[in-house]
Amino acid sequence: MVIKQVMYDCAQFHGGMGYMRESAIERMSRDARILPIGGGATEVMLEEVAKRSYA
Repeated sequence: MVIKQVMYDCAQFHGGMGYMRESAIERMSRDARILPIGGGATEVMLEEVAKRSYA
């Protein structure tokens, strides 16, 4: 959750450039939003941890 706030603040700091497709800030902001989804939903991951800890 912290990374999304940091990237939002960076985009705000850079103003309009932070939202331009060519900027590194915009790409990092998109990547920060997808990180939790890429690893799996939090509930699914917690379920996996619970299953493996009792096995």
